[in-house]
Amino acid sequence: MKPRRCEKLLQRRSRIFSSGKKAMQQIGCPELIVVLQDQRKDPEVRKNAAKALGKIKDPRAVEPLIATLKDKDSEVRWHAAEALEKITKEHFGREVAKWEEWLKKQKAGE
Repeated sequence: MKPRRCEKLLQRRSRIFSSGKKAMQQIGCPELIVVLQDQRKDPEVRKNAAKALGKIKDPRAVEPLIATLKDKDSEVRWHAAEALEKITKEHFGREVAKWEEWLKKQKAGE
């Protein structure tokens, strides 16, 4: 492929990605949360939902992401922990108890 065509293609993909991200932020994340929690979905789909939620940084995803730390797939758990850290700026890794304790304190207004 010619360099000029490659450059145009990359620019187009960048604009599409950027538009998609903006749309997701405007719509919110409930459709992603549903996918994240659906154990019938392929682990790759759940993993991508966790990654997208981390990029959006919508605080409504925190509780479902904490629950996802118990997912049967280790990659899904890892991406859920990464998303939680991006959203909350806290670093508890995949330690469910610490995340649950943190969430409880947040709900109590501490």
